[in-house]
Amino acid sequence: MTTFAIRLVSCVALLALATSCVDTTGWIQRCDHNLPERGTWANPLYPGAQNAKHEPGQCCSEITTTFETTDSPEAVIVHYEQVLGEAGWEGGSSLTESDLRYEVANCCYYGHLTVTATRTSAGMTAVEVYSAWSMGCG
Repeated sequence: MTTFAIRLVSCVALLALATSCVDTTGWIQRCDHNLPERGTWANPLYPGAQNAKHEPGQCCSEITTTFETTDSPEAVIVHYEQVLGEAGWEGGSSLTESDLRYEVANCCYYGHLTVTATRTSAGMTAVEVYSAWSMGCG
């Protein structure tokens, strides 16, 4: 499946999960400001990242961060497993050996994040960190 197809399916799935987020007292349910939140989350950069770019998307409060590193794809994946787990992202499932997939439900939004790290022909590792948010309470 292409990166675009994964993003499209993820975005559509997140939008389909939208539900009511306010309880009978009018308070927002399940809001923990210690967890990643839409509007405040910034995709973390890998130490020593080169040629970094942060690009906003057109759907679901998307942000795509791309960069290169001389480290191996495995080292990048291990780093993000630790950083994202500490930040409160859940899952850490792998689509392949060179990527990770995380989710979080917080403050009436579902967050989805993927990390993909692949070795280039020039011996560098190209990395993409993609996050998107949609309304709904988990």
